[in-house]
Amino acid sequence: MRSSHQESCGIRKPPVIESVRRNLIEKVRQLHQSIEQKNDFSQIIPIIDELKYQAVFYFTQKEKLMIISRSISYHHHRREHDRFIWKITDLQSELESNNSKQAILICKKLQKWLCDHRTASGQEFFQAHLDRH
Repeated sequence: MRSSHQESCGIRKPPVIESVRRNLIEKVRQLHQSIEQKNDFSQIIPIIDELKYQAVFYFTQKEKLMIISRSISYHHHRREHDRFIWKITDLQSELESNNSKQAILICKKLQKWLCDHRTASGQEFFQAHLDRH
């Protein structure tokens, strides 16, 4: 579903981007649940790997859109995207150290980041488009 802001700007975000974002949120949720259920690390690693893969794909697609739209905050967002990937690596390290409490906190931060970043970057993307036209 497109927002009224998207409608008024004539901009359509590729559906794949929103689909991958939802998948990222679902992977973080699965990861959180697996950690809470104290699943074996060998069962958690594939979820982490898939989360990293999807995050890199998602961020690459978003960054391409930002370049096309000549976003002035591209470099800031790029750093934020890198930090997200580093957090996944931190989470994996915490799990390898059997620190599930810290890993759960990181999962919660990742979930919040995905929700907050979508809102902020979406508003910035549409504003940049408006400013250019």
